[in-house]
Amino acid sequence: MIEAMNAQMAELPGWVSLWLNWLMFIFLVSVFFVRRHRAARYALAAILLTLPIGLLVFKIHPNVHLLGVAHWLVWLPLLVYIVRKERGAHLFHPKTAYGVWISLLATTIVVSLLFDARDIALVALGYK
Repeated sequence: MIEAMNAQMAELPGWVSLWLNWLMFIFLVSVFFVRRHRAARYALAAILLTLPIGLLVFKIHPNVHLLGVAHWLVWLPLLVYIVRKERGAHLFHPKTAYGVWISLLATTIVVSLLFDARDIALVALGYK
């Protein structure tokens, strides 16, 4: 199954690989903030939870364009939490390292979910 997924991933444009590296990087930066910030703990849990859910999605329907389903299931609740709780919290200061990171994370999640929605729709319509 992993070999099939990797084969499909190898056929994607080069910028997709760069985007996936960015996603992994921005989520893993959370380790620097887990001690003091709940959202960082949730982000780390989210990236860890995304992998097994993504593998399950791929097992059910072996198309890498549907891996975004895992993002929608895990990252959307994280994004809602960030917007509702973190951005208004007394610990959020946009000019701190944490503030920059959480803002980049939220923006990255929004962009990723938009890409994923497009891919999921194209698969549903039979284009991918």
